[in-house]
Amino acid sequence: ARRRTIAREVKARADRALEGVERTRTAHSAWVGLNIDAATQLESSRERLVALDAEASGIHSLIDDLSACFDTEEWADAGREGEQFTDAVARARVALDNAAQIAQDPSQSLLPSLATAERALGEAGERARHVEEDHRRISSAAIGVHGEVNAARAAIRAAISVREGLEPDAADRLGTAIDTAEASITRIAAGAERQPTATVDAIARERDRLDLALGDARSAQQRVRGARSALPGALAAARNAIAHAAVAVRRANTGAEARVRLAAAETAVADARLASDPVTALDAARRALRH
Repeated sequence: ARRRTIAREVKARADRALEGVERTRTAHSAWVGLNIDAATQLESSRERLVALDAEASGIHSLIDDLSACFDTEEWADAGREGEQFTDAVARARVALDNAAQIAQDPSQSLLPSLATAERALGEAGERARHVEEDHRRISSAAIGVHGEVNAARAAIRAAISVREGLEPDAADRLGTAIDTAEASITRIAAGAERQPTATVDAIARERDRLDLALGDARSAQQRVRGARSALPGALAAARNAIAHAAVAVRRANTGAEARVRLAAAETAVADARLASDPVTALDAARRALRH
């Protein structure tokens, strides 16, 4: 009964919000009709379309660059964004052509067609930005992935040094974790060239598990040094995970919980970047990964 009551309240609020949006749209259309010359607005929209047409070859070149260098899983999101960019540009062109035809008839308003074109142009611009961001993110991961692999192997060597000074039982437990991490890093590194973001993410998670296994075995100074070394990879992995999650949230009809977790992850990454203590920053980055 409580859920039904809450659902009715949510629906009522949503209906009121939609009514408000519709009133605003009507008022805006009226204002545009009184204050903006339709022909001028049509010309402005056509200029935006020309600019997007000129940008299209660059967007598709970025996707081609990614597809030539990396596995499909790496650039699939960028590919979908590129397809949606092309679709949005096509919809904008159709709407502007319709508006141009309607402009010949003074008895009709071309504002609805212009509004449709503006929405499609805005979507196309957003999709283009997403492709550029994905290309930049994947390229950055590709540049740094070998450094992350080397850093992970250095962390394993450091763990081996720590194990030598432990009691036998603790040394055995840590040795098992080290062997597991070493095998995982070797397996993960094999795909570094073709799957840089996935590799950076997997390495960060393996280092997380290794650090948990080390626990109290390291001194405070060693913990800070290890955190400082692991932090760039953990932050990169968290940013990659957030980027993929954001695409999924935009594409799917996700619920409030997914959006809250995404927002919490973004907040945790911001906390990690602001933290002056590398251990605190690393904890925040890993908290973002868990979200």
